[in-house]
Amino acid sequence: MRQQIPNIALGLRCPKCSCPLVELNKHVFINYLNNEKPTCAQCHAEYDVFEVISGCIDENFFYNDVYAFVGAEKAIFNITLDVNPSTTLRFKDYGIPAGSRILHINYTPQNQGLFPLEFHGNSPYRGAPKDQVILYPAKFQTDEASPTTLSIMVTWINQDSLENVSLKSLVDAFEEYSSGDLITSIVPANTTIEFDVMRYTEEALLAISTKSNVKEFFKSGVSYVPTLKILIPLIAQTKNFPAMPPEMFESLVQLASLRNQIAHTGKTKAPLVKGQVVKCLAAVILGKMYVEELRNA
Repeated sequence: MRQQIPNIALGLRCPKCSCPLVELNKHVFINYLNNEKPTCAQCHAEYDVFEVISGCIDENFFYNDVYAFVGAEKAIFNITLDVNPSTTLRFKDYGIPAGSRILHINYTPQNQGLFPLEFHGNSPYRGAPKDQVILYPAKFQTDEASPTTLSIMVTWINQDSLENVSLKSLVDAFEEYSSGDLITSIVPANTTIEFDVMRYTEEALLAISTKSNVKEFFKSGVSYVPTLKILIPLIAQTKNFPAMPPEMFESLVQLASLRNQIAHTGKTKAPLVKGQVVKCLAAVILGKMYVEELRNA
C-alpha cells in the first residue's frame, strides 16, 4: 500500500526553536518583499525568509528536501524482499505514473535480514531508474537470510510537469546539487530564472507595443542581466510593486556571472563554495515567485 507524504520541505524550520514552518505561501512572500519579517507560530521569534530557505537547501534533508520546491511528490510503501529470486519493483504498482521522473529512492530494511542491491546489466546506468528497478537480496554480514520487510520512499515528479522549461531546469539544478556537483547545477539554475524573467518581460512589453517592435527591441542586444537590472525594476515601479530584496537580486546577478564564466571557460574564476550555490538556488526559488506575483500585480 502506498502512503502519500505531504509535499513540504522539512528543512523550512524556525532558526530559533526548529518548529516546522510548513510552507512558503503568498502572504509570507509579499511580507518578505515589503521587508516585514514573519514570526514563528510557536516561539514568536522573527525569521528571515531568505535565510530559512537557504538553510533548508544547505541541509537538504535526506538528500531530497529541495525537490519540494518544484512540486515533487513522495510516496512510501513496503515490499517483502525474498531470499530468492530477485524482486522487480514496478513503480506504477504503487501509484507512481509510468514515465515519471524518479528523483530519489531510499531503501530501509525493517530488520537485519536482507539488504537490497540494485541489479544492472553489462553497462551500469548511473542515473535514477525509470519505471522499475530490480532488487537483488544481500545478507547483512553473517546474518541468516530470511524474507525482509523493506520500507521504500520514492520522490518523483510527473513527466507532464517537465514540459515547463523553467521547472525542468530547476529540477536539473536540484539533481546536480543533491549529487554534490555544484558547478553543474549553475547553468540550469540560471536557465530557470532567465526563462521566467525574459518571458514575462516580453509579455509586459507586448501589452504596450507591437510584436515587431518588441522583437526589434530584444534583437538590439537587450539580454537577461540588463533586463533583470533595468526593465524588471521599471515594470515593478509602474505597477507599484515592491522591488526585489537586495539579497535576492544580488544572488541572481552573481548566478548569471557564474553561468557566463562556465559557458565561456568551462569553469568559474574562483572555486565554487557550497554557500554561494545555496544562496543562488534560494534566489531562484524566490525569483520565480517574484516574477509570478509581479505578473499578477
